Amino acid sequence: MNADLIRAKLVEANFMEANLTGADLSEARLTGRYQREGAFSRGANFNQAVLVDAVLRNADASGADLLKADCTGVNFTGANLSEASFKHACLKRTCFVDAKLGDVDFRGADLTDSDFSGAELIEAKFQGVDLRTVKSISAEELQLSTLDSKTQVPDYIEVIWNSEDTYECRQK
Repeated sequence: MNADLIRAKLVEANFMEANLTGADLSEARLTGRYQREGAFSRGANFNQAVLVDAVLRNADASGADLLKADCTGVNFTGANLSEASFKHACLKRTCFVDAKLGDVDFRGADLTDSDFSGAELIEAKFQGVDLRTVKSISAEELQLSTLDSKTQVPDYIEVIWNSEDTYECRQK
């Protein structure tokens, strides 16, 4: 707990079920390949890890697997999380300010009070996710993401469904 891993090179790291509460992983490199279910992933394995209040500012965790991880209060400011999986993760009060979140999978995640100011959300997967309490997410960013009819958006955004899988997001 409270480990100092600033600028650490943790290539091919496996943090499955690790407790990294309060750890500082600013500018850490958390990429690499590990085998999962017969397929290779290019990011670190954080399945079910505890990262409460950890700092991953400007870290490269692209392709990381954070399935069911507890990332409550994590600071991902400026981090590259492209293609990461946060499926069923706890992301309450998580800071994604200026983070790269292209093709990130948030399905089943709890994003209560998370901050997306300046985050890149191209093709981020928010199907079925409750986004009503997230901070600083725009209609333009959501338009570039993947939603479904079960996705709940903030009150200031309107989703107009043109068909079952095409929609338009607008600021109210």
